[in-house]
Amino acid sequence: MKIRLGSHPSNLSLFILRHRGVIEPAARDRGWQLEWFDYTQGARSGEWLADEQVDVVGTGSTPPISAQATGLDVAYLASSPPRNNNCALLTLQSNAISSLRAKRLTGMPGSFTDHFLARLLQKQNLRRTDVTLLDLQGQDAMTALLNGDIDGWLAIDPWLTRALQIKDVVARSAVGDEIINRSLFWTRAAWQQRYPEVAAWIVKQLRVNDAWIEQHPVGAAQILADKLNPAILPDEWLKTIRGRPWGLTPASDALLAEQQQQADDLFAVDWVYDVLQQENHWAKAHPLEAGKIWASQMGQQGSTLAALLGRVNTVPITPVDDAAITHIGHIANWYQQQGLIASHPDIRQHVVTLTP
Repeated sequence: MKIRLGSHPSNLSLFILRHRGVIEPAARDRGWQLEWFDYTQGARSGEWLADEQVDVVGTGSTPPISAQATGLDVAYLASSPPRNNNCALLTLQSNAISSLRAKRLTGMPGSFTDHFLARLLQKQNLRRTDVTLLDLQGQDAMTALLNGDIDGWLAIDPWLTRALQIKDVVARSAVGDEIINRSLFWTRAAWQQRYPEVAAWIVKQLRVNDAWIEQHPVGAAQILADKLNPAILPDEWLKTIRGRPWGLTPASDALLAEQQQQADDLFAVDWVYDVLQQENHWAKAHPLEAGKIWASQMGQQGSTLAALLGRVNTVPITPVDDAAITHIGHIANWYQQQGLIASHPDIRQHVVTLTP
């Protein structure tokens, strides 16, 4: 059997495990072949899962919700303890930003900083469209903040710790004051149901790896310093590792309730619509790749169907208006006439408003 684990720089547990070289021989002892799928953007994890490029991924709490919003049947395997101090909204001392309205912010779109910002917006009765959210990371975000090109930065360690050493930079809100911030490990529901023993084994290996990181922080920090951005020094990675709790717990009803709360928070500020627009923009730019994902979800393979699905389904996403409701009603009439449905549904009753 082949197992494919995903690794990207934003999930330190999997990234360190990927470069320790210890899980591959453990898999071989069981007669399994373990491969790594390396990528740079954790926000795209759901895309790689749906395309069956990878079997298990680790991210913050937002990517699985985004994946579910686009139709992927997600299964949660495990989570880390809450990490309350690894992210904060930073501003210059001179910029109090008492209101976020019309402010220019940067974070890591598609990550847990989306939920963090959504809660901040909710508290001020604002929507996602009331702010401009940029995708600047690391030194680019630091420079933009110091130059006044942005009003705020949802900074994540180790950059958070470095930024707070600058006299004029202050933290206005810590992530732990607003949301429960965990790392999550997840997969396709169908894969988990088919290979429960493998899924449990992976969770065990991740737990053992987290224990190694906690017991060997210097060695773990050196792996990160060697493999990631050379601008971050080993001592800075060491502070990051020592500053967060390690360990894993299996997925539970409590975790699912947390995820539901996050989905509700994102929905409340119209972030769901924003996610759908982003995914649709990608699908329009990559119709064949999008078609392959749709075809695989239908249990079909082959480029012919994928190309057809990509061509006919990559159309603009717009809110449902009266004309759309009428059109859907005509389709429902035909379904009823053909005996496919027993009665005509109340289309308007099931329309949800995702935009202001």
